[in-house]
Amino acid sequence: MNTTLNKVSSILAFIVGALSIIAGGMAMRGWNPGYFVLNWLPVYNFVMGIFTLLPAALIWKNSRYAMPAAVATFGVHAVVLFASFCVLE
Repeated sequence: MNTTLNKVSSILAFIVGALSIIAGGMAMRGWNPGYFVLNWLPVYNFVMGIFTLLPAALIWKNSRYAMPAAVATFGVHAVVLFASFCVLE
């Protein structure tokens, strides 16, 4: 795969992970965004933000484990999304 595309996707994944860590950390410390937030969501955002940094690093290094790590991260997000729909109904 193109090295430039790997670098760009790695940087984007790192930014998403870092923003998730920042937002989750702020909400866990009591920041109120002005709308309803599920109690467990800030913790989830913080933890998954940390785990998102792993695929970002693997993509940067062009590791053969980059795609499985990215798919696993996406899978966890999909499971939590569908579970949250079940909880809200």
